[in-house]
Amino acid sequence: MDAFANKIVQYLILHNYISQDDAPWTAYNLKRIIATTVGSITFLVLSYLIAGFWETLFFFGSFYLLRQYCNGYHSKTFAGCVLASIWIELGTLLGLRQILTPIGCPVINTFSVILLLLLAPYDHPNMHYTQEELNALKNRIWITVAALETVFIISYIFNWTAAAAGLTMGLAMTAFLLCLAYAAEWRKKNAQTQ
Repeated sequence: MDAFANKIVQYLILHNYISQDDAPWTAYNLKRIIATTVGSITFLVLSYLIAGFWETLFFFGSFYLLRQYCNGYHSKTFAGCVLASIWIELGTLLGLRQILTPIGCPVINTFSVILLLLLAPYDHPNMHYTQEELNALKNRIWITVAALETVFIISYIFNWTAAAAGLTMGLAMTAFLLCLAYAAEWRKKNAQTQ
């Protein structure tokens, strides 16, 4: 992935589309786009085969909608990101689908919402949000969660289980990645003090 992104960056510099100063940022964004695209396409295909169209749509949609505001765990490399994303997404899909019963679905959904509202957004050390930005993200998260919960409640009442299950999995996976991020931060701080 690095070699491919670097070739594109060199082409862009050679043809004066970007300056040399923009090369690192452009390479980073290209790698991020490639990793997200590869991970997303892989997940969408596998999820569709396991859960069908509607469950996949609501899972994927709610997760990516929330993830952009909540942040969460990030791998150290883009390849690690793709692999971790696929494993975590499939683990969520395969693990939670078994317990998303008429009682399990609202319980997991409620627990996930509580975690999201308590933990999000995660201020990743590489991002350095200001307090104002964190407050804006927090407001956006509350609005997004309220909208998703409205859709969940309507889906649950009208027994549209694919939508309710997909939304619950998206919320649960976002909450799980937040917990992973805080656990990794705690482990890193703990290792530094010893």
